[in-house]
Amino acid sequence: MFKAILVQDKNSDPKIETQLQESELPPGDVLIKTEYTTINYKDSLAIVKKIPIIRNFPMIPGIDFAGSIIESSNPAFKIGQNVLSTGWGVGESHWGGFSELVRVNSEWLTKIPEKLSLKSVMSIGTAGFTAMLAIAKLEEHGINQKSGKILVTGASGGVGSISVAILSNLGFEVTAMTGNSDNTSFLKSLGAEEIINRFSSEEEVKILDKQKWIGVIDTVGSTTLAKACSSTISDGAVVACGNAQGLDFPTSVAPFILRGINLYGIDSVKKSQECRSKIWNRLSTDLPIEKLQKITNEYSFDEIISTANALLNGNIKGRVVIKI
Repeated sequence: MFKAILVQDKNSDPKIETQLQESELPPGDVLIKTEYTTINYKDSLAIVKKIPIIRNFPMIPGIDFAGSIIESSNPAFKIGQNVLSTGWGVGESHWGGFSELVRVNSEWLTKIPEKLSLKSVMSIGTAGFTAMLAIAKLEEHGINQKSGKILVTGASGGVGSISVAILSNLGFEVTAMTGNSDNTSFLKSLGAEEIINRFSSEEEVKILDKQKWIGVIDTVGSTTLAKACSSTISDGAVVACGNAQGLDFPTSVAPFILRGINLYGIDSVKKSQECRSKIWNRLSTDLPIEKLQKITNEYSFDEIISTANALLNGNIKGRVVIKI
């Protein structure tokens, strides 16, 4: 028997089930005893709104988890080994991490770097993995510490706060955007040099605005992404990795053809094991543990549902870790 958060169908509320059988778990070549999981924005949507995040019912949500292997038919993954998983449709189309036991395909697993613990990799989770992918994309574009300011939107959220912490640690000048002035001291403690208020969705988006930043990590989408593009310096780069404000993109081609800015998209779901290992190794060195601790809030398994609601309503800053 094991317990998990189970959503039976699109019309039922998620509930803690304590009498699930191991035989009910979906197929996979590795069985993991979950030690920690986390709640991402996507997890909150799965818990509260269910569709379109959950694709099959019944479903155990939770797109991230970390734990130790208790069964494996893949010789590359040993019993007792600590592993993590993010993405791959786990928690959406395959039973996920809000569970004491998880069975998955070994290709979805990443071996945890020596410098990171089970708790710390879930403090990072998909949010931090996405943040590091976004920063790597800015670097690939040729942006460095001397290039100019980097804007991070939705800076008090999971992706945003980790982006601020890493960028600051690497020596970049970071401008953090937030909708709550109470987050100022929090963002300053992560290394943001400037705090600005979020763009109003009611204001008109200028085709081209004053050039302010050479790079942008946008976690919000919609009007915010459009305005960030219009204010990016010529030959700069904007990385889009979120849609908290919306999926629309109300702008024109002007920033792209008149200033030559580049818009990159980040998809963290189906990255190769090689890419994942590279990014997680960077996270183990480029994200200071003391800043990660400032970002992290720990909750119990029984608090998953209420915490998911609070996160979706914008009442939580930083990262959420769930101790199983």
